Amino acid sequence: PETYVEAALGGANGSEAYFFLADHWVAFNWANDRVVDGVRPVTEWGLPPAIAPPGPGPGLDSALRGKGPYAGKAYFFRGAAYARYDWASTTME
Repeated sequence: PETYVEAALGGANGSEAYFFLADHWVAFNWANDRVVDGVRPVTEWGLPPAIAPPGPGPGLDSALRGKGPYAGKAYFFRGAAYARYDWASTTME
């Protein structure tokens, strides 16, 4: 079966992009044109279980980088739930 990316997110400074599928993710560095450090567990982002349930199966519905008054934040969505990530502190708020 084919596998699709469930969510993609542009990094805070635009030099990287993050791609999510189920319980894992990869970072892609645009300047180097390659994946950084391989596939990693989504738990590293500190997402709450309502957004990224543990184990295999469907993960995120979408993700986006904040703009304007929301710059410096990233938002993750799954169903009716969302979580906000702060790029500066690298933590969920």
